[in-house]
Amino acid sequence: MQRISRFCIKPQFIFAASSKQAFAQQHLSRAATFKVSCAALSNNNFLNNNSIKRHYALRNTDNEEYLEEPDEEIMSLSFDEQHLNDQGGSGTTASAVITHARKLAQEGQIDKAIQLLTRHIDVEKKMHQTVENPSEDDVKHNKKTLATLFNNLGVLCENKQRFDMATKAFMESMALNPNDAAVYGNLGVIFHRTGRLEAAISMYKKALHYDNTLLMTRYRLGRCYLEQENNFQDAKKVFLECISLDPKFLRPYADLATTLCQMHPEDDKQLALKLSEDLLKIAPNDPISIHTRSFVLIKLGRTSEASLLLEQAQAMFPDDIDFLLNIAVVKEQTGDKKGALAMVHRAFELDDTNPDTLFLLARLLDANGRTSEAEHILTQMLQAQPENLMFYVALMNIWIDKGKFDAAFAMLDEASRKYPKIKEDLTIYKQYVVAKKSEAMHGGSSSSGHPKF
Repeated sequence: MQRISRFCIKPQFIFAASSKQAFAQQHLSRAATFKVSCAALSNNNFLNNNSIKRHYALRNTDNEEYLEEPDEEIMSLSFDEQHLNDQGGSGTTASAVITHARKLAQEGQIDKAIQLLTRHIDVEKKMHQTVENPSEDDVKHNKKTLATLFNNLGVLCENKQRFDMATKAFMESMALNPNDAAVYGNLGVIFHRTGRLEAAISMYKKALHYDNTLLMTRYRLGRCYLEQENNFQDAKKVFLECISLDPKFLRPYADLATTLCQMHPEDDKQLALKLSEDLLKIAPNDPISIHTRSFVLIKLGRTSEASLLLEQAQAMFPDDIDFLLNIAVVKEQTGDKKGALAMVHRAFELDDTNPDTLFLLARLLDANGRTSEAEHILTQMLQAQPENLMFYVALMNIWIDKGKFDAAFAMLDEASRKYPKIKEDLTIYKQYVVAKKSEAMHGGSSSSGHPKF
């Protein structure tokens, strides 16, 4: 994220507190772990914390080697050549190859970079197979050269989201050089990105075993714990360790504060306030600090303070859509629906394709009685992002109010067939729609209301 830190904490959905639906429990836990979606919302609150990124940034800056997120605007790979620079011979050649691969990757030619490294790995293997009676040093250098090549190949494959190839490359590197902390960390990121949290935790711990100074690896370990159900205390411990190791490292402050402020114990809320205040002192003009502090203030009901902070920030960053949307949230909370819509329209003028803007626009239109317009926007968004569960739930809420239960069932069934990744969630939500239809048919009512955004 290291341009202006555009890290987003965007929890999924949160039901009204009285809901006893299984769906509520599932997504409350997801919201607490800040899963990526298009909003950070509680009850009727939309908080678009795009500057506090939930996504465990795939940079391994500790080792001068990192896995870049696929949606980064600039591809900027940094390769680990620490085993190659002083070897001479094949090590020097491999270093030159990696430098060339880096250049290709920076130019967006990642496939060519992958082919280049793959070919050179084959050359290295064949060359050393032809050497008779190699010395112990030669064997050692060859293993380190190949290990570094495989590690960098894994980085490139990850960038193309070829996770199986990346995993295989990292495993090869690990076998050749089993004491290299960077490889364990990189493999941990692959497991993390693909949802294998236990395996990711194991890899991060091994990386820290070989090098306990790896701050980003430690942070990602905390992220894994946070994404596990009922494992917040481990996450809290790791984030506090990160803060202790580097008091100017912003991410653990943000993750910890935005989680704690949603906890029930008063001590947790007070710690959230302190962490967000400390963060603002460390980096007063960084969006990650401002968004974290405003998020905490809003969650704790201190909307006037949050509003003042956000409006000051918006003056510094007049074209920052996230600040405009968050100001809209505060205005909506304080009953200024017209002011909220005005902020969203300003964001829309800056980028009329931004899903966060369109989602909040739909919400506000629906709240202002312009339901057909909201329905149109959500339908279009689903065509553009058919696996975005939040848009389904928002549209279903409108259809439930209109009594369009059959249309809701048809859309949920079709989406379940087409998009297996969200099938389980859609099935759970369908149970909620079934319950609402039963209530409507029998004249019942529910205190739980709709899932809130």
